[in-house]
Amino acid sequence: TVFVGAASYDNGGNVSVFNKDDGENVNTWSLTQVINPDDLDGNDKFGCSILKNGNQLIIGADKKGSQSVKAGCAYIYEKNNTTGLWGLKQKIYADVPEVDDRFGCSLGIDGNQLVVGAIGDHGGGAVYFFEQNADNEWMCVDGKNGNLRMKGTLSFHPATRKFIDLPGTGFEIGINPDASQYFRAD
Repeated sequence: TVFVGAASYDNGGNVSVFNKDDGENVNTWSLTQVINPDDLDGNDKFGCSILKNGNQLIIGADKKGSQSVKAGCAYIYEKNNTTGLWGLKQKIYADVPEVDDRFGCSLGIDGNQLVVGAIGDHGGGAVYFFEQNADNEWMCVDGKNGNLRMKGTLSFHPATRKFIDLPGTGFEIGINPDASQYFRAD
């Protein structure tokens, strides 16, 4: 399965789902679903980041403005094993959404821990940590206000558009990818 985000497409973006065909021509891929939530507006950038984890698909919309102009959110979809289609299960937001947070610009996962980047949060960026509860819902976790804010300015590599990476164990959150400076949460 291949997921293609078109964050600038039409009215807020979409994600196309392609599956490899079985049968004689195994090199053929077919479009099986186009995901676009009902609440998209103009420049939401739905599909700016995509992360698949088992039967869950997490899609960022870093300019979603439902709680605050351009604050962003992440949509969590689950795959229906009978139909093979992805259905919306949950939306997650920054704890206190503010203008230009861009929550959902990057995503990372390790087991039942999800990290969501907000490159514009308070002008310097933030990383929000979520964990799945017993009902498989993602809940923001932290000892203080539901997120971990980094000191200094977060930036990301323009070619990869990411500042969160998960090589090996633990999360690495890049401050300056070119200088290989990272915060690490194990």
